[in-house]
Amino acid sequence: AGFAKVTDAKLKTEIGVELADYDYQRGDLDHALPVVRALVALNPENTDILFFAQNVYQDMADDTLNKLALLAPDSPRMQEVVAERLVEAGNLPGAAEHYRAAIAKDPYLPGAHFELAQAILEASPNDASAQADAEKELETAQRVDGESARLECAMGRVAYLQRNLDAALAHYERARQLMPQNEEALLGVARIWMRQDKTADALPLLQQVVEADPLNGEAHYRYAMALKATGRTDE
Repeated sequence: AGFAKVTDAKLKTEIGVELADYDYQRGDLDHALPVVRALVALNPENTDILFFAQNVYQDMADDTLNKLALLAPDSPRMQEVVAERLVEAGNLPGAAEHYRAAIAKDPYLPGAHFELAQAILEASPNDASAQADAEKELETAQRVDGESARLECAMGRVAYLQRNLDAALAHYERARQLMPQNEEALLGVARIWMRQDKTADALPLLQQVVEADPLNGEAHYRYAMALKATGRTDE
């Protein structure tokens, strides 16, 4: 009751930490989760709270996975979960096999064609056959899932790898229309503009990406090259 009513941020945090820890120790993740979310919102840079939140989220994910394995071990979703775990482990060919198994069970499984395309492309990005397979899956994903910024970005990446810069730019620009702040779309457009000697145009897009995602290594590298090309060497 106190956590719900208190408005003072410091006191609310103290109560929330006690409450969330109490629920977590009891294994009551359903009650711990909303408190943890509120704590993270109140303290977005508190490393202890972020660490605790990570533990809660991971335990909840494991608990949900166990339930799924018991309820539907042979389901398309279970195949998809196995594929996701293989992606995390770096086994992309194995992940692709399980995505295909999921699609074989349910050809209209939301998100599966997109994830399969990503696994195929990540496993062999420079292979023309893999690019064609990924493109085919992305086209199917568009029919199944509908249009989205992430799908347009993936299609843009395939076109870029195929050296079709005009098509790639069109996909990335469409992604920006759907989601103006999409970092992958901004980076994709900037990447092509730099290839087309439009560095000055690419510069503000790259600045947006590095500010939004400080850990994006490619964005920092390309931003540095753009700064250098425009005479801002010290920056």
